[in-house]
Amino acid sequence: TVPTGAPILLRGTLWPEQPKSGLLHRSPPIEGSGETRLLLVLDPMDGPEDDI
Repeated sequence: TVPTGAPILLRGTLWPEQPKSGLLHRSPPIEGSGETRLLLVLDPMDGPEDDI
């Protein structure tokens, strides 16, 4: 369990070369609470050698 408000980094099932972790993220509902949720998505970058 991750404490409320704590940052966490999860890799999706499509992340290259990573085995499935079995983790599933579920955010609690915030509709009607007046709260705002921030979602930051980082996609993997190709290395410079891939541009050649």
